Amino acid sequence: MNNEVTPTPTPTAKSLDTIGNNLIDMVTPWIPLAIALVVVALILLMLTPHIVKRYMRWKEVYGYTRTEVFLAPFKATYRGIYRLIKRKPAPFHRQLIQPPALLAEKEELMKHPEIRDAITAKGEEHAWIVERKSQEVTTYKRNEKGEQVPNGTKTVYESTWSDFKSWASAYPDTVRVLCKYPPNYNSRTERFLPRKWVSLMARRIIIREATRKEALGLIYEGTGYGYFVIEVYADHTSAAKLRPKLEENIKSALKLEKLRELDKDNPRKITWLALKPGVKTPLENDSMPTGEDFVQANPANDTLTRIPFAVSETGKPWVLVPHHTLLVGKSGAGKSSLLNMLCAQLSDAILDGRAEMYAIDPKKDGEIRTQWGRTNFFKDIATVNEVDKWVSIIDKFHELMESEDIDDSKFTKATLSADALRQNRFTASKKTPLRILFIEELPSFMGVINQHPEGKRTVDKLNQILRKGRSSGFFIFSAAQNIERGKLEPLDPKGFINKMPLALNDSPYLLNLMLGDGAAERGYDTRKFNPKDNPEHRGLGYAVGEDGDPVMIRFPFFDDDQLVHLLAKHIPDEEEAVTTSPDPAQESLEPLAPLELEPLEAPELAPLDTEQDDIDTL
Repeated sequence: MNNEVTPTPTPTAKSLDTIGNNLIDMVTPWIPLAIALVVVALILLMLTPHIVKRYMRWKEVYGYTRTEVFLAPFKATYRGIYRLIKRKPAPFHRQLIQPPALLAEKEELMKHPEIRDAITAKGEEHAWIVERKSQEVTTYKRNEKGEQVPNGTKTVYESTWSDFKSWASAYPDTVRVLCKYPPNYNSRTERFLPRKWVSLMARRIIIREATRKEALGLIYEGTGYGYFVIEVYADHTSAAKLRPKLEENIKSALKLEKLRELDKDNPRKITWLALKPGVKTPLENDSMPTGEDFVQANPANDTLTRIPFAVSETGKPWVLVPHHTLLVGKSGAGKSSLLNMLCAQLSDAILDGRAEMYAIDPKKDGEIRTQWGRTNFFKDIATVNEVDKWVSIIDKFHELMESEDIDDSKFTKATLSADALRQNRFTASKKTPLRILFIEELPSFMGVINQHPEGKRTVDKLNQILRKGRSSGFFIFSAAQNIERGKLEPLDPKGFINKMPLALNDSPYLLNLMLGDGAAERGYDTRKFNPKDNPEHRGLGYAVGEDGDPVMIRFPFFDDDQLVHLLAKHIPDEEEAVTTSPDPAQESLEPLAPLELEPLEAPELAPLDTEQDDIDTL
């Protein structure tokens, strides 16, 4: 058997060239693709951190859970199909939890070491400092023959490369700070996970836009957010312990001018309204107009159906649509603002006959008696010791209301029109003036009138005015320091549609009477106002807004000079105040008496005197 081996031919230069050429020919068509793949890989490598960071930011801004993130592409596909079919955008609700611009403010808080220590506890470090995974590996050594033989085992800890990657977090600056100043840990046997730490802090701090109710019409003319809400959740401690550790540090970290706590009663959460320098509120003393400036800028309309009355939390005027109105506020709260603003807005209408006011003042030193009642402003007025006159004024007011004609005849096709429908809607004019009965200190008034012999009948007439007066332009306005349960009976307080509480005494009954049951729970609690110690609370209260919910308002203040200017309009000039000379007609009739014209004197003068008396008593 021939076992000869054929020798391998020695490659020649020619054969090597052939092989090389064949390889080049085979690879050349794939070179562009390889270059493209390398370029794509480099682009992906460069873009991946940016894409991941944007994704994490997007998830944080809208507060999406993992499930919502998973469903997002399907929802987007549905909206696209809906738009193609319906030719309009699909219904879509996306709640902005934390605006992107405010995430930067949140990072400033998380980077602050004292804030960081306050919102996380030392016992929670196990969440971001964990043991490294390890395995036992056999070690070898060489024996005398040079062979490798087992020499025992050693523990090898896993190595990770992504722990400190800041781009994988919605708060990369905070991660970089934690990596630069890490806590004490054994880097060989333990892993430090800064993103876990950041994630825990981010869940406990929320920075969001302030709601309309929280902002109270704050004004900021700079760029970005001048005011916002900071919520800190005390999951690891109590709000009482956390509050003193955070307040000054937050103001320092964000360079805030003010930090107002919105809800002090929540034991698990602290809510602050953060204000940067330059933020103003229309209800602050520095922003409030004077009473005179407010009336000049916002006069009542000619028909007195809309009367600007106060500054609202948005900075716009709060407009009173005439209705029965009750204002309550403890001493110093600014109750005189109701009378002063009402009289200021109706001043011109009183002078030209489009409005009439009647007043009852049971107080010895009330503004009605000591200021406005000393002019010709009121059509009629009764003060503390004139209880019988209280009754007569109410009788007169009720009689005038009942004398107003209401057209309730049946419509015909010829008479039915839009104007006919509006015919019985009250608008003030010289023929049908707006009439207001102002009763100061309503509980005191009721205590006295209930003891009067005509008290029951008089209160019944007041209730009728409350029920029927609006349609004919007859309204009751009243003010009080406090109203205890049952003190207004038998007057029905529900007849006062406009209820405006200023700073109240600590009475849940009164607060609920003025703003509805559960007012404090809904965030409308004027018992917290303290006008005695805080000038910003004087004239501050609530009224009903256009949407039916309470809106914070503040009455502008009239100083003494402005009141003098208003009161002077209703004081006759000195020459007019002098006692008038006898009636010329009377003088001319007296010489005629000897000429036997006496029969003409009685018929002419008697009706004239009676009519004049009636006019004086209105």
